[in-house]
Amino acid sequence: MSTMGQRIKAFRLKKGLTHQQMADRLQMTRQGFTKIEGDLVNIPRARIEEIAAILDVAPGALFPRRPRKDDLPVSIESLLTDAEPDHEEEPVPQEIAP
Repeated sequence: MSTMGQRIKAFRLKKGLTHQQMADRLQMTRQGFTKIEGDLVNIPRARIEEIAAILDVAPGALFPRRPRKDDLPVSIESLLTDAEPDHEEEPVPQEIAP
């Protein structure tokens, strides 16, 4: 699964923009924008909307997408559906009243 920062970077590169150009449009430092792409900071909703507008995408396109079962390779899918516990649960000792 890609992170928000990775998705922002992919859309930025597709649009042909540099870190500095994004930072200038967002009225922030290049280092600050680099932290956004590096997933080093929490991004406020308003900032996500600004980034999406610059990149000409819907804000939702920047959020990581959870893989669906259909996206998983068959070998992993079978591991998830056919998995059995590798150990038996031990019984919980019960206290005996005096």
